[in-house]
Amino acid sequence: MKSKAGNTIPIATTITEPGSTIDRVHHYYEETLPDYFKYLSLEYHSGMHYGFFENDTCDRKQAVLKMNETLADAGAIKEGDNILDAGCGIGGSSIWLAENRNTTGTGVTIQQAQCDHANADAANRGLGNRLNFIVADYCDTGLPAESFDVVWANESLCHTDNKTGFIAEAWRLLKPGGRLVIGDGFVKNLPRNRWERCLWKWWMEGWVIFLDPLDQFIMETTTAGFRSIKTRDISMNIAPYAKYLFRAALGIVPLAILLSPFGVYSPTRIKNGIGTLAHLPALRKELWHYVIYTAQKPADTTNH
Repeated sequence: MKSKAGNTIPIATTITEPGSTIDRVHHYYEETLPDYFKYLSLEYHSGMHYGFFENDTCDRKQAVLKMNETLADAGAIKEGDNILDAGCGIGGSSIWLAENRNTTGTGVTIQQAQCDHANADAANRGLGNRLNFIVADYCDTGLPAESFDVVWANESLCHTDNKTGFIAEAWRLLKPGGRLVIGDGFVKNLPRNRWERCLWKWWMEGWVIFLDPLDQFIMETTTAGFRSIKTRDISMNIAPYAKYLFRAALGIVPLAILLSPFGVYSPTRIKNGIGTLAHLPALRKELWHYVIYTAQKPADTTNH
């Protein structure tokens, strides 16, 4: 794992807990999904991701919807596109795209509870014939090759340490001319001291995430065959949402730690809160940045 300067962050030391990555991510969401509903207003937008703030964005609920719009514009999402929502959560982005861009799609999640919620929500909105949510690994979906116009990953790429597998599966699933659309965090600078290394460790372990440098990801997708790569740093636009998350955690984590001997808050939920406290100072110290990444699978892949 390399920064812009070419130094290496040993991925093995970013998360030290036992178990496979999928098992850890599954357990994380199993434990923390109620907190997502409580503090992220999922009943309003179903978006388990940052909000995008602009001058005309009034509040964080609207900002979450604005993030969907911003990514959709970046990926030139249009009516009739069939979209693979890789790491769909409870279906917020897929539902927004279907309602606002008249798309169809399949959402992939590793958690049955998220899948059930997403399918029920889509059905309740009259979208059951256009959206389908399944339990699968987005690095190995088992879905037909070249069946999607877009592979969409809104803050889900961070949950795999197998970026190569994700890229290969995205390539396989996309039709010729299809687009890859990602909104996520990437490494910007290496930790420079003990405090920054602690922030990084607390955040990676608390949220069960694995970030790579953007230039490394660009190199890997280019090697896979993707072209027309574009990136946009929107760290300043998500900063207000990061501040909200930090303030929410600041009001919860001390009490959660105090009550931990009584089992009120699980260790996973406490670590999630600590990670939330760490992610904002890590952003301010420019250890990471939030980037919109888009790329295209060439229409002619005969020479690939």
